[in-house]
Amino acid sequence: MVKYLYMTLSKIIEILQEKHTKFDRQMIEKSYNFLRNHTGSFSFSDRKNLLNPALERALEAAKSEARSEFICATMLFDLVKRKKDVLNEIKSKLGDDIYWLVKSYDFTRLGFLDHEKRDLVAHSLRTAQRLAGIKVSVPAICCAILHEVPAHTDTSMKDMRKNFTEEICDLIEKFSCIRTIKTSNNKQ
Repeated sequence: MVKYLYMTLSKIIEILQEKHTKFDRQMIEKSYNFLRNHTGSFSFSDRKNLLNPALERALEAAKSEARSEFICATMLFDLVKRKKDVLNEIKSKLGDDIYWLVKSYDFTRLGFLDHEKRDLVAHSLRTAQRLAGIKVSVPAICCAILHEVPAHTDTSMKDMRKNFTEEICDLIEKFSCIRTIKTSNNKQ
């Protein structure tokens, strides 16, 4: 198990070295170690079920040449499902960017627990990964993760503003305006 995980981390680093001119190896290794340390108390099966998809997501993000922060965040998405209290530790040990990305994912995931809307989480992550691949700002990537929440849930922008930065919420509102214009133009 540990050998497989190390090989996957090595593969992620190898892909980044081939594709990226600039990436933060230390941040990626630190996030990986954070994940491993926080899954140490899990059963072998639970740990495997959490780590394998986490590293596969990170590998896919690396292949798409995503920003280092996004790659790190993708490793931690499932950890937050299991250990809610880890979010503040992510912020203090891994920084604001990774914190906001992970928080955005968790907020979106919780907003779409309804089985019929789970595809919106995958759609939001694909959108975010595309933006992370062209190196847009972290708040814009957070907006991509969150953009379906106010459109398809009872969550208001007021609720969003209680949970996210002004910059992230302003981007979501602007996206909503564009969506409204596009939708009304399509109806004509």
